[in-house]
Amino acid sequence: MTAFHSVGLGKISCILAALVLCQAEKYNLYGKPGDGYYLETLIGTPPQSFNVLVDTGSTNFAIAAAPLLSVDSYFNQSISRSFVNQHQEVSVMYTQGYWKGELGNDVIQFPSLGIPSVRTSVAAIQTSHNFFLNGSLWQGILGLAYPMIAKPDDKVVSWVDSFAASNNANVAFLLELCGSRDGEDSHIGKFSMLHSDDVPHPPVLRSPIIREWFYEILMTKIEVGNEVVKLPCHELNTRRTIVDSGTTHLRLPEKVFNSVLELLHKQVAQNLSEEFWTQQKVTCLHEDSDPHHFDLRHFFPHIRLSLMQTEHSYFTLELEPKSYIRRVEGPDHSFCYKFGIQPSDSGSVLGTVVMQGFKVVFNRSDKTVGFMTSHCGPAVSMYGPTEVKEDLTKCAHQPISPVLGALSIAGYIVSVLLSVVAVIVVYFLIKWLWESYLQRPDWSSLSQSNLLSQE
Repeated sequence: MTAFHSVGLGKISCILAALVLCQAEKYNLYGKPGDGYYLETLIGTPPQSFNVLVDTGSTNFAIAAAPLLSVDSYFNQSISRSFVNQHQEVSVMYTQGYWKGELGNDVIQFPSLGIPSVRTSVAAIQTSHNFFLNGSLWQGILGLAYPMIAKPDDKVVSWVDSFAASNNANVAFLLELCGSRDGEDSHIGKFSMLHSDDVPHPPVLRSPIIREWFYEILMTKIEVGNEVVKLPCHELNTRRTIVDSGTTHLRLPEKVFNSVLELLHKQVAQNLSEEFWTQQKVTCLHEDSDPHHFDLRHFFPHIRLSLMQTEHSYFTLELEPKSYIRRVEGPDHSFCYKFGIQPSDSGSVLGTVVMQGFKVVFNRSDKTVGFMTSHCGPAVSMYGPTEVKEDLTKCAHQPISPVLGALSIAGYIVSVLLSVVAVIVVYFLIKWLWESYLQRPDWSSLSQSNLLSQE
């Protein structure tokens, strides 16, 4: 069995080779593993060309509009004849990083989509922190989610909604994220807008969007190898479960993450360091190992995620180890891997780790997120639908009432005693006011009589 050793992430080379733009006629999404997928866009009149991150986890269209760190070019709104400044500040915080800018609107076009340009809201980014990634090759972000999470409020019209209004069309779009092939430090994919008649029919399996803000769906079960994560299904959806192309990893609520990790520890024969599982270190092959004969499936189990299809049925996405054990470049171009699952305090996030290898259809007209297998990316699989008797809508997150402990009970007792004392104090205060003022209405006349008698 091939042996591993660990290397600190700080030693990983951050210098990546130029992108491989093969099959350019088919794919229009590019990027570097871990840095998201970007799409070419033209902004303004005359048009200025940029790359924008395709993000189903936010709503705003935003572009660098100042010389910022890690950005190689920026939008100059002063030379765009079509730019309209709305003189309204806007800022967006993400899981990592944030940006601030000023709202305006301008003409936006995506050459590779083959659709007309539209005028839409544009956030001109003036300052940012940990938002633009060093060498990521994109200068802005295309938010594809719903108005509810737009900033500063839902009155901001997203590009998706502007397109729908301009073309009097229902909105559906497809993301096909292919990931990268072994030995390559770039990845490719495809983004396309769909008309109602173009939305693929079976074998697409659809999960209903239960809230229109993020693309929120319900997860019903997680399996690691042949074992099921033994938690109530609502725990899987703690806070929410969303499909987010702007997030790299599969992110799970901490309790769920710990359960998955426990099952992985039982099934992975290799003695991997805790730093690997917490993503502080990567794992690399020894120098005497042959990477061309190395198969992750010999070391790591498949992971299956089940998603609600109807109240009484679900379907399952099966991820091979190559999906969640990500290939990264190590020292001297060595053969290294990084764990692609993280704990989360904001709910479950099905990021690109899950999406790669599938065609994912975001259909806002019928309020579903659909999946079908792709011809590119990891060798993922789909199963289902599977019928069940229980009502799967009960997998939605519901806050659990806290159990009263000894301190909580003592606190309630103190609160009741203070309430009783307060009632007694108020009673005597009212009694004193009644006797002192309300029951002696002749005080003023007596005072007048006294004054007159004194005169």
